[in-house]
Amino acid sequence: MRYLFFLLMWWPLYMMAQPATYDEYVDVVVDSLVRRSRSFSNQHNLDSALVFAAQATQMAADCCGNHSLSYASACFNEGRARHLGNKFNESIPWYRVSIEIRRKHLPAMHYDLSKSLNNLAIVYDLLKRYEEAEPLYKEALQIRLHANKGGKDLRYADALDNLAGMYRNMGRYEDAETMGNEAMDIRAREAGKNSEAYAISLINRGNLYLSLNDVQSALTFHEQAMQIMQNIGKDSTQRYITLLNNTAVDLQELGQYKEAKVMFEKAAAMHASLVGSADIGYWDMQCNILLMDYCQGEYAAAALQMEGLLQDMITRPNDYWLHKGIGSQYLAMIYTKQKRYEEAYRLCEQALHYFEGRLVVYHDKYRFLLRQLYTLGKVLNHETQAYAYLQQLRDSEEQWLSLSHGFMTEVQLSRIVEDVMNSQHLYLSHAMDQPSVVGDCFDDALKYKGLLLASTRELKELVTKDTSLLVTFNTLKASKRHLAAQYTLPIDEQSGVAELEATVAGLEELVKATADETTFWEMPNWQSMQAHLSQDEAAVEFVFFEPTDLKSDKEEIYAALVLLWEVICP
Repeated sequence: MRYLFFLLMWWPLYMMAQPATYDEYVDVVVDSLVRRSRSFSNQHNLDSALVFAAQATQMAADCCGNHSLSYASACFNEGRARHLGNKFNESIPWYRVSIEIRRKHLPAMHYDLSKSLNNLAIVYDLLKRYEEAEPLYKEALQIRLHANKGGKDLRYADALDNLAGMYRNMGRYEDAETMGNEAMDIRAREAGKNSEAYAISLINRGNLYLSLNDVQSALTFHEQAMQIMQNIGKDSTQRYITLLNNTAVDLQELGQYKEAKVMFEKAAAMHASLVGSADIGYWDMQCNILLMDYCQGEYAAAALQMEGLLQDMITRPNDYWLHKGIGSQYLAMIYTKQKRYEEAYRLCEQALHYFEGRLVVYHDKYRFLLRQLYTLGKVLNHETQAYAYLQQLRDSEEQWLSLSHGFMTEVQLSRIVEDVMNSQHLYLSHAMDQPSVVGDCFDDALKYKGLLLASTRELKELVTKDTSLLVTFNTLKASKRHLAAQYTLPIDEQSGVAELEATVAGLEELVKATADETTFWEMPNWQSMQAHLSQDEAAVEFVFFEPTDLKSDKEEIYAALVLLWEVICP
């Protein structure tokens, strides 16, 4: 009913401003409510933003109908409010309705339609539903080109940058660089090299180089963008805060922890002044700051600060379970360095309480926690439970690699393999005491030394030669990527997982049957290698690993996994 207040407030003004139609009057009031909602969204006040958004939607539906352009505008704002509040799945149906109505009532190349298309594409991009995002981005790009009569203006550059960002997320780095360069050239020409628009291109270029592990170049571009933002007085905005964080990450990757801490502190102070210190983003930034202390070996200072942050988080509602778990992990990590193993183990068990049933075991936070629990369990002589955690970790990473295999680029997959190798160190260390698991270690070594990457490359070459298989394979890649994105979400926020799992399984069987090349789908193992050995041959895999015994004075152990003809195991 609150929108009736706006009716009463605006009515006398409209009676004085005749002749205005009733529809025009409703459009203005709906627009006023939308603007109010957008203002709260920009202030990160999602609850208030949704209140005014709902009033605008209800008024548009009641007064103009739910097929009107006024209703489309209100729906677009409903989607935007949820989008900015990180409620991505909830924003999708609102954006879809706005697109449907705008397609029906507006010209095919109308700019408002491009806004709906662009925002829905951004949400799909964030959810890693790239195959759905790409055509929307491209249509929005064409509309903006047409709106400027073939000229390429700043709005066109924005659309280019969005598409480039998605290609970067997909690992299509050459496409991302090409589009990013075009956007940068347009912004330099239209706005100048001392403009916020040009600084945005520098930021995105830096982000691309960070994805390519060229951290020094990333830092250079981010620092150039920072200088421009300072020159033009844009150094107190949310974008500048994000830039400070990006630059801090660059410095952290370069091992310049002291300088990174200064950047993180600046970002946190500005965030507190803009949004408030109660915001969860401020808590995250405080964690970044103390992690820089941790990286510099200042464990006492890091522990003291993390204890306070965790205590603050524990008092918050249960909705913050993820941050409670992460805070427990961080403090356990610091306590481990201080050799406070019992306290660290209890904190890890506390984190497990928060994560179990809420995150899938493939989630990076869950896998890191299982590594912590195994390492601490070993030093505390909880052998049985420690091994159970290790086996759970290995099974989860096997499934994660199997899912990732076939849709990720070689660069992305190699990073996952590099991360998974941290767990191989645990398994190799365990094999020193338990020779029965050496066979599993041998299998891991085969996978991690390139066979998995090579089979991915060969499979792509195979399906490229068969156009009928290529269509099925691309559908499989899209389904796998969508499923992987769902797995990264908390379980209660996932949608359609069972259907996606069934789709992936069915498509894999179809590709196998069509390709008639099952070797591409089989992970290598020591048994298959042994079958090709003769009596006078041996297969040897050289490995090195860090011992998991926290009390050990050894930094690295070098070993050989040896496989002989007709032995029970390596």
